[in-house]
This record gives sequence, structure tokens and C-alpha cells, in this order.
Amino acid sequence: MNDIRRTTVEEVAALLRSRIHRGELSPGDRLPAERDLAAQLRVARVTVRGALGALQQEGYLEVRRGATGGRFVTELAEPYGRWRSTMAADLRELTTVLEYRAALERQVAVLAAGRRTNVHLRRMRRAITDLAEAASPEDFRRADDAFHTALGAAAKNHLLAAAVADARGRLFSPTDRLGFEAHVETSSAAHLAIYEAVAAKDAAAAAAAIERHLTETAGELVEVLKPRGAVAPRPAGRRGP
Repeated sequence: MNDIRRTTVEEVAALLRSRIHRGELSPGDRLPAERDLAAQLRVARVTVRGALGALQQEGYLEVRRGATGGRFVTELAEPYGRWRSTMAADLRELTTVLEYRAALERQVAVLAAGRRTNVHLRRMRRAITDLAEAASPEDFRRADDAFHTALGAAAKNHLLAAAVADARGRLFSPTDRLGFEAHVETSSAAHLAIYEAVAAKDAAAAAAAIERHLTETAGELVEVLKPRGAVAPRPAGRRGP
């Protein structure tokens, strides 16, 4: 949790919302106590309390009482439905976000190919293994996020890594709603191709591999969100490396 300092309730809420959207936090996960979360984010406890309250009202969090209680991520039905309705009403906005993410991650892959260390490669490989062995949507989301986070770290550019996290947080993976099993094999293969290119220090191959992966992901999202019978806009992508 090395995000830059957040000072307002909405900024902290946005940060936590983004983590949930991109899979760092999944349904059933328990959030740290207010005091611990405030220390991690370097903000006042009252700010964290306000952000958590806002996310609870939005349907992201629920409070459980008792010795094992606390704040937990919900099944996300309400916020996912709200996000889906918003995006479905304006598919061009979705395309804009997808293009934003693709541009960022392509550059991240190029830099990672030239700057990665063995530590980065081990983290990426671990994430690939965890994704292939995912036994639940929550496992899948965490492993997917871990891979893209490790790729961002390998680029050794904290601004790009933060921008990628922001772009991914603007999306909301439909994996939990569609059945994650169908995505395990294809995502594992895509991540492996990116990993192998980065490990070989082949920037062009890494760029091409991430573009193929994100084009496939974008197609799935657009297909899920577009109205029946409509022809959805396709995100613009570059041809070749």
C-alpha cells in the first residue's frame, strides 16, 4: 500500500473503491481496522471513518458484529450494477477508459522488459501460478491484480504504475458475474506470454503481448455491456509492436 498521500474523505474512498474494482480487495475480504488503515494511508482516522461510511452507503462494504466482526467487502451486486448501467449508457466512455489503460500498460510492458529484475520476474510468475490455480472468483481477481501490479513495479516508474492502477480501477471486472472458470485459461496464457517477453527483455514482444491481452479483455467488457443488437464501438489499438 504505497499510494501517494490522500487527505480528503472522497480521495480515500476513491482509493479504496479502485482497489475493490481492480480486485486487490474482493468480496468477503476484511478491511484493516480504522486505526491501522489510517496509519497505512497516512491520514486522520476521522477521514478513514468518513470514507468507509461512504463506501458502506454505496454498497461496497458491510459491517459485521461480534468477535470476528469488522468491515467486509460485500458481494458487490449493487455497485457493479450501478457501474454497469453507467457504462452501458455510454459505451464511448468505456472505450475511452480502455484506450487509456492500453496506452499506459503498453509503455509499462516496454519499460519492464528493459528494467525488470529477478525479483519482479518471480512475483509475476507467482501471480501466473496463482491465477492458473484460482479456485474462486476472489482468487482470480487477486491473482490478476497481482500480475499487473508486478508488471507495473518492473517498469520502475511510480507515476506510470499509479496511472495503471487508476485506469484499472475505472473498470469493474465482470468475471465474478460471468463465471471466472472461462477466463482462467485464456488469462493465464496471456499473462505467460507477457512474462516470457519481459523475461527475454524483448520490448516489442512485450508490447504486442499486452496489446493482445487488453484487446481481448476490452472485447469481453464491451460485449457484456452493449445493448442487445447494438454494434459497440471497438477500442482503438495499434497494429504490430
